[in-house]
Amino acid sequence: MDVHVVWLVAAILQTSVQQEPTCLSRFDFDFKLLSKLVELENTQKQLQETINKQQTRIGDLEEKLKGKTPQYYIEKLRYFIF
Repeated sequence: MDVHVVWLVAAILQTSVQQEPTCLSRFDFDFKLLSKLVELENTQKQLQETINKQQTRIGDLEEKLKGKTPQYYIEKLRYFIF
């Protein structure tokens, strides 16, 4: 039993030593940081395009609905329901 405990403790210590972060150069750090920034910029551009499309769609729908009263839609619903 004691041998198993010692073996388990040794295995845990060895894995914790292996998980220490590696020392990286300044160039590597800067490269990774700039790569992340480029990814974020691309994501931001895609999201902005999606927002612009949705705003255009909302504007088109608002133009389509302009001047129509709730009574107009109630009459339309009655036509489809009955």
